[in-house]
Amino acid sequence: MITKKSGSFSSTHLNKSLLVFFKDALRVAIKNPSQARAFLRTLKWLRQAAKKRAHWKEQDIPVPPIIIFSITNECNLKCEGCYAQALHSTSEEELNDREFERIVSEASDLGVSFFVEHLVNIGNKFLLYLEYTPIEQGTEHLVLSPDQREELMRRMENYRKRFPALFIAVPGDEAAEGGCLSSGRGFVHISASGDLEPCPYAPFSDVNLKTASLKEALQSRLLKELRKHPEELRVDQGGCVLWKKREWVKSLLNSEDSKGHLS
Repeated sequence: MITKKSGSFSSTHLNKSLLVFFKDALRVAIKNPSQARAFLRTLKWLRQAAKKRAHWKEQDIPVPPIIIFSITNECNLKCEGCYAQALHSTSEEELNDREFERIVSEASDLGVSFFVEHLVNIGNKFLLYLEYTPIEQGTEHLVLSPDQREELMRRMENYRKRFPALFIAVPGDEAAEGGCLSSGRGFVHISASGDLEPCPYAPFSDVNLKTASLKEALQSRLLKELRKHPEELRVDQGGCVLWKKREWVKSLLNSEDSKGHLS
């Protein structure tokens, strides 16, 4: 359930958003004693990270549990409907190794939970299904129909019961947590060029990590404005909510005379 307070979301909601990605981890880990011990260590680490986020939340800096990092735009494939190729130019100057390491270090200090790496280290299987968003015109036929989406969620639930692995459907599983978890409600995205964005499918930014620390960037006015409108972030018919409402998102950028990557 979403807790609204002073136009933002409580740290309790931010931490609960981890449940979307972590709720089946214990079930998977307890089947193997060595994995269970590693899981408990991971759980302790996650709690420590949550305390850090709570500390920063008290200072009005909402640190998301998760950061999605696109480390490069270079790719030798030409996949139909690829959002990265449709939204980003390979001519953009990307973050260098030193900048990348600085951001990761800052994220750790702020309490960002890079828990997927920990799950892999303890031997768990992790399967993520992202519904297709038609970023490129002419690919709308790749979008799931309502019946297909309903069948997907039934299969995911069946797989969770049958196999010792993590099965996650996005945005389907986000609905249980009150809607889209982007914009720092649960995660943010860092582009290969260093822009801090609401999510990979919403390439809108008013701050770049080449010139700002992660702590400073997380106080982005754009992200704050997006979090003020939970009613706009409700998951309804699949795909990226912010991409569907990109004109509204761009209007927020224009209202503050900031930059956006889409015209």
